Amino acid sequence: MPQVILALDLGSYSIKLTRAERSMGEFAISDFFEIPFEQHEALSPEQVISVTLKKFFEEHPLSYDTAITALSGTETALRTLDFPFTQAAKIDSAIDFELETFVPFPVEDLCIDYIPIQKKASQTTVIAAYTPKAQIAKFLGMLSEANFDPRYVGVESLDLANLYHSRMLPPQGCYALLDLGHSKTQLTLLSGGELKLARTISIGGKHITEAIAKVMEVDFSRAQQIKHSEGQISAFDSSSELTEAIQEVVDQILVQVRQTLFAFYEKGGSVIEAVFLCGGTSRLSGIDQYLSTVLKLNVSPLDVLDYSFSHLKDPETARVLIAPCVAMVLRAVYPGKTVSLNFRRDEFAYTRDIQAISAEFKPMAIAAIVVLVLGVVYFSFSLYLLGDREQKLNKSVASLLTQGLTNLPKKVPEKMTDAQNLIKDRISKSQDELSKLQSDSALSALEILRMISMGLPSRQDLKLDVDDLNIATDHVRLEGRTVSYEAVDKVKSSLEKISQFKNVQTGNVRKGVQDEIKFSLSFDIGV
Repeated sequence: MPQVILALDLGSYSIKLTRAERSMGEFAISDFFEIPFEQHEALSPEQVISVTLKKFFEEHPLSYDTAITALSGTETALRTLDFPFTQAAKIDSAIDFELETFVPFPVEDLCIDYIPIQKKASQTTVIAAYTPKAQIAKFLGMLSEANFDPRYVGVESLDLANLYHSRMLPPQGCYALLDLGHSKTQLTLLSGGELKLARTISIGGKHITEAIAKVMEVDFSRAQQIKHSEGQISAFDSSSELTEAIQEVVDQILVQVRQTLFAFYEKGGSVIEAVFLCGGTSRLSGIDQYLSTVLKLNVSPLDVLDYSFSHLKDPETARVLIAPCVAMVLRAVYPGKTVSLNFRRDEFAYTRDIQAISAEFKPMAIAAIVVLVLGVVYFSFSLYLLGDREQKLNKSVASLLTQGLTNLPKKVPEKMTDAQNLIKDRISKSQDELSKLQSDSALSALEILRMISMGLPSRQDLKLDVDDLNIATDHVRLEGRTVSYEAVDKVKSSLEKISQFKNVQTGNVRKGVQDEIKFSLSFDIGV
């Protein structure tokens, strides 16, 4: 089953919702919806979002495995901080202290997270994002009323950096993403795939519409129609009131963009080589050429759908609007490579998985208890049967001992271990008695001497003088003299014929005085 991902982009003019499916390391965008807000004077902006979203889900029931959204840059604050260490644990413990100097209220009331953007040998630079916990609670409560529970809540301008993984951005070099929205503009600077800086500018398409309404003296709705049908901007022609009104607002955005770029350069940032546009206001005729002329940079629209992962039936309606949603989808597709900042932490931690696991765990726990009880019953019954069998075996052991052994103690052992010890003791005593008998049956020195005498040829057949005879328990050594070498061999041959004499060996055979032959002879005694 593919994993279904829902990405929710909450704008000030409309809600953008993207559905994607992920399986086997690949993903595809299958649906895109833009839901304009219906104005209700009696409802707060949060209530309008909740009502609009709830109505949409009632009409389009979309199940999902992972939901992602982001807070607007106008609802969060970003701060770049430097730490003289690289350990994440130290940054976690020090970041609250560092932010205390920048915020006018207690950091305990803030939800804080950060992402490292640069690491050196002994220094880490991070972008810290923070917002009041009350804001997070209100935001999640608004979504909960529409039955939308996001796993990740990021920051729009930071999440735009995930678009690097769409493969539609340069793999190297420094460039900017400019999301021209309805009420704000998001500016994100990247070097290759590394996030360097992000900022939200509180000027957008709505302010252009308001400027048109003021100049043309029409209401907001009519001004918006004029902007869509006749609105354009040019660096070479601003003679009309309409073009001049549009240019005035766009120039305000550009002032903020240039200030941001200058600040980036002053901190040693690389020169921006290109700017990629997205967002609803980027549809304004001529705006890419105008920005390119004023900023003196290569400015072009960002088309994240020009890739195989798009399966939309009507991609043209989504092309300029879908980029923030795609950035969120890419976070779920590549969780270890994208911006990891998430406000769903601490008391706002995502619990849907835990609840699902708990719901599944309950029947599993009941089944485990039943299995445990059955196991205890089975073990108890088996133990009873084994006890009864042990008693029968003990009686059999006692009976066998009575039949096989004599001189048993008055109380015959019944336990198997006691019976084994008794048998081992009897075997040991029997082995001792056998060794004693074998020792007592050893040949005496006199018997050995008699056997040597009986085994040797007579004095008429063999002249032999014995100079030394050493008889031990199991070995005999003899030294003597005879008349020839043949006589020595005859002595050895005669003794080898005696079965009790083993390993008969002669040695040191030599010629003595008066032609006699001296020799030594040894052999072992065996029974």
